[in-house]
Amino acid sequence: KNMKVSRKKSKEPSTTFIIIDIEKKDYEKNVENALNNYRKSINIPGFRKGFVPTSLIKKKYEIPTIAEEVNKLLQQELNSYIKEQELEILGGPILNEKEKVNWTDDKLSFEFELGLVPDFKINLSTNKKIDYYKISADKKIIDNQILNYRKQYGKLISQTTVKEDFEVNIYFKSDELGIDSSGIIKLSDIKSKKAYRTISNLKAGEKTSVEIENLFKEDSKAENIFKISKEKIKTLSGNIELEIKEINQRDLSEMNQEFFDKIFGKNNIKSISEMKDKMGQEIEKDLEKQSEQKLFNDVTEFLIQETKFNLPEKFLKKWMSTTNKGNLNSDQIEEEYNKSEKGIRYKLIQEKIIKDQNFLITNDEIKEHIKEMIALQSKQYGQVIPSGDELENIIQRLMSNQEEISRISDQLMTKKMLDFFKEKAPLSPKKVTFDAFLKQAYGKA
Repeated sequence: KNMKVSRKKSKEPSTTFIIIDIEKKDYEKNVENALNNYRKSINIPGFRKGFVPTSLIKKKYEIPTIAEEVNKLLQQELNSYIKEQELEILGGPILNEKEKVNWTDDKLSFEFELGLVPDFKINLSTNKKIDYYKISADKKIIDNQILNYRKQYGKLISQTTVKEDFEVNIYFKSDELGIDSSGIIKLSDIKSKKAYRTISNLKAGEKTSVEIENLFKEDSKAENIFKISKEKIKTLSGNIELEIKEINQRDLSEMNQEFFDKIFGKNNIKSISEMKDKMGQEIEKDLEKQSEQKLFNDVTEFLIQETKFNLPEKFLKKWMSTTNKGNLNSDQIEEEYNKSEKGIRYKLIQEKIIKDQNFLITNDEIKEHIKEMIALQSKQYGQVIPSGDELENIIQRLMSNQEEISRISDQLMTKKMLDFFKEKAPLSPKKVTFDAFLKQAYGKA
C-alpha cells in the first residue's frame, strides 16, 4: 500500500487536518476489476452483451469508476486513522476542495478538516447551590385527591335542569364544520358568557345553537369534544347546533370500608386518617418525579453554564452548511448553530460524565426494567402479572425490538445521571407544598 496519511495542526481551536496521499497503484486493480464487470453486464446498442470493446468502456466509465474507488479508499483510510489515533470527533470530516481533481494523475492528495471534542473538566464542587425541591402533600392536595376518588366511585343522579357542577352530556353537530360528536362538559368549561347563559337555561332533550368561537376555556376540551386537531380549533367560527342528551349530578361516594377497599385493596386501610396518610405518601412519590425532572433540568443548565470549553464553532457552521448541501444562507446557518449549541455542549458534558464514571447499561438491567414495566402495566389494568415462560416470551420479544431497547437504555442512563447529580451536585434541599413548588420553580401561581 502506497497511501500516506499525515496530520497538520489548525489555527482554529479543536480542529485538525488529515491529509491522505493516494497513488495510482493503490486503486488501479480495483478500477480494472470494476470496468471488467461493467464490460460483462452492460448493454450498449450495436454490441453483443459481454463483447463491448474495452476502449469504449474505459472512455465512458473510467473516470467515474476511479472517483468511486478512490472515495471508498479515502473512507476506509480516514475511519481507520481516526480509530487508531483515538480521535473523538464532532460532526463529520469535511473534504477541503481546493481545486478540481484531475482523476488521471498518478498521485492524488486530499485534505480533510475534522472537528475535535475539546478537552475539559467537570467541576461540581462550587459555591453556587441548586435548589432541590422536596414536595410535601399538603391538606389541599390530599383533599382534592379524595374528592376525585369520591366522584369516581360516586353515583350519578339524573337531573332535568343544568347547574354549575352537573355533568352535561351534549351532542354537537355542524355539517359546515364537519363536526358530529358528543361529550360531557360542565358549565365551568365554557368561556363565552352568551353560550354559558344559553346552555344553563336548557333542559334535557332541548336543542339550540351557539357560536363555536371561544366556546371553551381550554383548547384541549374543544379537541376532545369536537374530535379535531389543535390547529383547526384556532380557525373555527360560525354557529354549531347542540342537543342536551343527559344532565347528571354526581353523588359523592361515602368514605366507608368499601370505598377504602376500591382504592387500596381489601382491608389494607381501615380509617379516614389512615387513608389520608397513605394517600399523602403516594402523592409525594408521584410528585417526586416532578421535582426530579426539575432537578435534572436545573443541573443540566448549571453544567452548561459552569463547564467552560471552546467549541470548533467555525468548523461546525461549515459542517452544517455541507450537510444541508449549501441550501442555507449564512444567517440561517448562524441561527441553526445558535439553536443547537446548547444541545451540543450538554451532549459532550453527558458523554464525559458517562466516560469518567464508567456508566454502562447491562442486558440484565434492561431485563429488570422490562419486568418492572410489565408488572406495573398489569397492575394498572387489573391483570395478573405474567410469570414463567409467558414472562420470558414477553421479555425476549421486547429485547429483540431495537427501538424499544434504545428507549429503555436512554431512560436507565438518565436515571444513572440523576442519581449521580443527587450525590455529587451542590444541592440545597427545599421542603415545599405543590403550589409553592409551581410558584418557585416555574413562576406559576
